[in-house]
Amino acid sequence: MTRAQSPPSRLARAHHHCRAHQLTLTPIRSLVLDLLNEVRTPIGAYRLGHQLEQELGRPVAPPTVYRALKFLCRAGLAARVEHCQGWVLRETPGDTSGFALLVCNGCGEVRELACPQIREDFLRLARSRDFEPGACLMEVSGACASCQEP
Repeated sequence: MTRAQSPPSRLARAHHHCRAHQLTLTPIRSLVLDLLNEVRTPIGAYRLGHQLEQELGRPVAPPTVYRALKFLCRAGLAARVEHCQGWVLRETPGDTSGFALLVCNGCGEVRELACPQIREDFLRLARSRDFEPGACLMEVSGACASCQEP
């Protein structure tokens, strides 16, 4: 009897995505990725910068943190949570066009929801109103199962 393998971690999926798409993870980018993996709630850039300084034992300028976050978001590895102005590691790295973030107002947990068709429907509706959309962020705040009152 073979033992069932556990699904790869978010961090392992992110590293696999980088290798598969020939994306360069510099030491800073890799460290930011690791730090995002350690938290389950969105983390701000300045807090990330402080943690980077702790890890590296030297000052880290805010633009360095923002450049790493921008790279990770463009690569589909991280997502910005506008609701609380923080960042999270994506559960499913890659496609940046078809997901929504579910943000719990209680515990702060962020879950990812694949929904490419909803996004396309929304963009089509916007264009039907003579509006050419740019960025399309889908974020829903509410209460996770643990924080809902019985």
